[in-house]
Amino acid sequence: MRQILSVAFSASIGFLVSSILLSLFPSFGTLWFLIVLVGVGTGVTSASIISGSLLNKKFGNVGFARIFHIFILLSIGLSIILSIWDSQLRVPMIMLTLSAFLLWYFTGGCPFTHFEVSLRKEKDEVSKQLQNGGLIGLLLKYWFGLNFSGRQIEKGLYIIAIILFSWYAVDVFI
Repeated sequence: MRQILSVAFSASIGFLVSSILLSLFPSFGTLWFLIVLVGVGTGVTSASIISGSLLNKKFGNVGFARIFHIFILLSIGLSIILSIWDSQLRVPMIMLTLSAFLLWYFTGGCPFTHFEVSLRKEKDEVSKQLQNGGLIGLLLKYWFGLNFSGRQIEKGLYIIAIILFSWYAVDVFI
């Protein structure tokens, strides 16, 4: 089940990253293969991390884990914003959201946070905030001084998904 959800999530994030880059940089349309390559690379890296494959040894750098994790969060955030106006992004956004929540459920939290925590444990650098609130909780505390538990962040993400899917439904019927 984890591998299937990993493929669904990773294919969605790869497609959305390519779509974001094409919409942000339309003049690079002639180099679309590079943009698609970035999307495919994102998807493959994501699948490797989530599935716990042997490629994790190559990506086993704490700095890379944090940068990739933030990149994924920013990609999802931009996808949410762009999907409000671009209906072609909605199906991949729904697939990404559902697979993300199922992965979260089956793995007991964000797989990227688990990956980063495991790397940090090897170097004795684990912060309690990262373990309890995930990267979103850590960034909210660091940037804004807000302290949220992992459960509060999870509920907030469910609320965002419900609002987003409600918007999609309203847009279809209007």
